[in-house]
Amino acid sequence: MKYLRALLMLIASAAVGLIAWRKVEEKQLRDDLWQEAEEQTR
Repeated sequence: MKYLRALLMLIASAAVGLIAWRKVEEKQLRDDLWQEAEEQTR
């Protein structure tokens, strides 16, 4: 039972992290693409 509980907690924390990442992802992705484009033009 210990393993099952640990697994559930891991899944829950992963889900929370994924939701938080989704909110930031779009802006972060745009910033990264912008930085890469700037570096390539140099």
